[in-house]
Amino acid sequence: MHRFVFFVGLIGLLLICLLCPWCRAPAIQDDVQHAVLACADEAGLDVEQVVVSGRDVTLTGDVDSPQAHDRVVACAESFVGTRVVNDRLRMLESGVLRFVSTYDSLAMSGVVPSAADRAALVDEAAELWGGNVTHDLEVDDNRTIGGWSDDDFSSFLAALNHSRRDLDIELTEGQAIISGTVLSELAKYRVLGAAVTLLPGFEVVDRLTIREPSTDRERLQLSLDSLLAGRTVEFATDSAELTDVGRATLDEVAAIVAEHGGRIEISGHTDSTGTPEHNLELSRQRAESVAAYLVANGIDRDRFVTVGFGQDRPIASNSTDDGRQANRRTEFNALKEN
Repeated sequence: MHRFVFFVGLIGLLLICLLCPWCRAPAIQDDVQHAVLACADEAGLDVEQVVVSGRDVTLTGDVDSPQAHDRVVACAESFVGTRVVNDRLRMLESGVLRFVSTYDSLAMSGVVPSAADRAALVDEAAELWGGNVTHDLEVDDNRTIGGWSDDDFSSFLAALNHSRRDLDIELTEGQAIISGTVLSELAKYRVLGAAVTLLPGFEVVDRLTIREPSTDRERLQLSLDSLLAGRTVEFATDSAELTDVGRATLDEVAAIVAEHGGRIEISGHTDSTGTPEHNLELSRQRAESVAAYLVANGIDRDRFVTVGFGQDRPIASNSTDDGRQANRRTEFNALKEN
């Protein structure tokens, strides 16, 4: 009887040993899938390009750099539950996407991965620049500029349009090479700051040069930039009411504007604190307050165009106090006469 009980117990133990791995298999697969998907997400790989079967992993799809390839493969292999990693990733070739802007025109060239991407870029540019857009964009899904996402181009083009500067921006292999000319250090700071903020996937390379103004409009712009370098038009907190410091600054702005002809766009900008709707309205009110103060100082109201951009045109990171302070600003852009 004791011997029978012993054998029954031994058989039961063996069955438990055999069944445990089988019962654990789905849990192990879930663990492997969770870990590998985290690796793929970190490397920018679409989760649909990762297939986990048991403890075996198959990686497919495109990567835009050897570093991204090695990172996702090594990460998948390093998880203790992974048995085999089938590497079927495709290495994309480097490409170039180039934007050449002037005060009122834009030319685009280079490669985009799909016809839909090309159409989106062309349509967005046409809306911002009207008929003054030309392009020579090729579609090639085997080449990539690296660091670009579908959500980036709209904000990038809007900021480029707003700058109204002679810029040559080349996006390639994870770099944003910023060339062209500006009139002042303030203009240079704003261009580079916007590039860093709006193109977070790229290393920004500064090749800008500062040139002398050649027209009355440019001389007005340089005078305003020189005055406002390191200064802001100050308002009361979360208000369109000018402070004493803000009014003093605008007294100097009024003197410069009175010495020059031409129309000026006054644009208000905020940081990202608060809702986008509130920030947009606050920026509009602040631009109007600036115009009203300058008119009260004897400047013709017809010389001003006011616009509020809210938080949509950052020139610094909103994650720091200094960055938020830089983004809370009023810009003066001398407009080109038709």
